[in-house]
Amino acid sequence: MEQRRGSARHVTADGQTDRRTGDQTPCCPQVTLDLSAPVAGFGVCFIHVNQASVNTSNPGRLRIFDSPGGQGRCIGEVASEGGTNMIDFVGMVSRVAPIRSAVVDSAVPGTSYSVGGYAVLKQRRD
Repeated sequence: MEQRRGSARHVTADGQTDRRTGDQTPCCPQVTLDLSAPVAGFGVCFIHVNQASVNTSNPGRLRIFDSPGGQGRCIGEVASEGGTNMIDFVGMVSRVAPIRSAVVDSAVPGTSYSVGGYAVLKQRRD
């Protein structure tokens, strides 16, 4: 997975954000990231804000899998702390199997989340 830089993007139930206002629908889907090659670690940076147009203060969740598409064995799961006006990074390193996909969603069903970036660890050094 190559590194890309850009601004945070609010994910919405229909996958769209009104770029003029930042408005989004109240429920967010999960986002599944398939990796082009197996990796040893994966992480995500959640941005927690609570404003009139968007509330992403609830915890975000990351799950990693040993197969593409968020399928197969769930190797691990971790949730961010959540909060207001803060950035929260969570990540995992797998010692049991290579990571082939990651699923990002809200730890509180029906709430919004915002992602600022991802991190990948290609190889583990013991």
